[in-house]
Amino acid sequence: MCDILLIEAFYDGSHRCLIDLLHRTLSPRSILVTLPGTKWPWRARCSALILADKIPPNETGSLKYLFTSSITNLSELLSLRSDLRLLKTIVYFHENEFAYPKQNEQQEQRDFQYGYNQILTALVADVCLFNSFYNLNTFLEKLGPFLNRIPAPKANIQHIRQTIEHKSQVFHYPLDKPLIPIERNNDKTGPLCIVWPHRWEHDKDPEMFFSVILELHQTYALAFTLIILGQSYGEQPVIFNEIHSKLPPDCIRHWGFAQSKADYEQLLLEGDVVVSTAQHEFFGVAMLEACRAGCVPLVPDRLAYVELYPNEQHRYRTRTQLLNKLKDYCQHPAYVRSKAPKQDTSCFEWETNESIRQNALNFEVTHSCKTTKARVGRITFGRNHTSRGPIETPVFMPVGTQGTLKGLTPEQLHELNCRIILGNTYHLGHRPGPELLKDMGGLHSFMHWDGGLLTDSGGFQMVSLVKLSEVTEDGVKFQSPHDQSEMLLTPEKSIEIQNIID
Repeated sequence: MCDILLIEAFYDGSHRCLIDLLHRTLSPRSILVTLPGTKWPWRARCSALILADKIPPNETGSLKYLFTSSITNLSELLSLRSDLRLLKTIVYFHENEFAYPKQNEQQEQRDFQYGYNQILTALVADVCLFNSFYNLNTFLEKLGPFLNRIPAPKANIQHIRQTIEHKSQVFHYPLDKPLIPIERNNDKTGPLCIVWPHRWEHDKDPEMFFSVILELHQTYALAFTLIILGQSYGEQPVIFNEIHSKLPPDCIRHWGFAQSKADYEQLLLEGDVVVSTAQHEFFGVAMLEACRAGCVPLVPDRLAYVELYPNEQHRYRTRTQLLNKLKDYCQHPAYVRSKAPKQDTSCFEWETNESIRQNALNFEVTHSCKTTKARVGRITFGRNHTSRGPIETPVFMPVGTQGTLKGLTPEQLHELNCRIILGNTYHLGHRPGPELLKDMGGLHSFMHWDGGLLTDSGGFQMVSLVKLSEVTEDGVKFQSPHDQSEMLLTPEKSIEIQNIID
């Protein structure tokens, strides 16, 4: 039975790869509806109208979930298709409109509609997934100034931000399995091969990249070859037409969009270094694909790259630093191929991390004090719990020892802006007990709590209730302080109770 509706209004590039991966993984439960990956502005503004006609009717009510990228205005789609309004809606933000570099004020005013579309989509979605913390943070930070451009009366920006933030989390773009084996010849000789795998547009700053390349050739007379990949959508920067006459023909190994995925992957295997000069980047799939193929990355020390490339040797702050790194690599290609530190991409691999991504609890340090070592962070939950996160720390987290909080109702907790509570495995295992919690659908339903929920293992009571516990080979045997009954808490039993609690 098909219960998942997958939608992609711009079926090309990384958007296409992700939705195809999901469709293949979720088959036969999913149906896929797409629009061609052309005329991006029209897709962003009008796709809901077209999709409303194209999506099959949900006459039997079998559809339960809707997944779409943020290109489609979800509020418009749901208003046009009432039969889809009860579906659990998940929106994936490959990008956000607020962090795009605008070329002029006229463009900024014209493009207001695209950012506004994304805000409406995020407000009506049940879950918002962002491909990087940079993407999520810039969306939330720039949302206020963006909405303040609306003439009075103003929107309730704080409420809008909190509503979106509470159901948002980061889900890094997953890399699909390569078509061809990753087999590199690091013993090869010859000049350094530099890869540039980006869209042929101004926001990727090809002018800076090629100016560095020309300086390496004209000023330092260094030998290297180039693999220029990526796709051109309409008008392209003039540097792509000029660079050929300024470099020797044998310098360019490949030029333009690869004809197939296998050809693309083979070209990445031939590269030694992959470079980004992007002025904006929310993730950068092509860069990580090149890294997986064995290329050493050089990325700006900003944007999503700071989050994704933790090794400082892979980042540069200025054009001069990029020039000097490439100059050094051109002079020592054997070192680059055999000894230069590579980027580990295993954490982005879909095939090897699927089960981890589904249930992972993650903590990210967002700010820290160098003097006191105090930290501010963000807790994000796995895919099954995204609507209840993220949680900003430090945070007040009361304990629901007996399936409720003493002296406070769930409504009062909300009024206190409490985002998360702790469900104690030991105490809840005694009262109200796992059987009753299971019948009630877990602690969220039992106490009418829709916020975050953490469980512990019950191990702390080994120490705090030492008079009521006995450690055995199988686990910890507890005596109930309520009715003197015994409970053997093994690792398996602890996990079972925690799964019932949540």
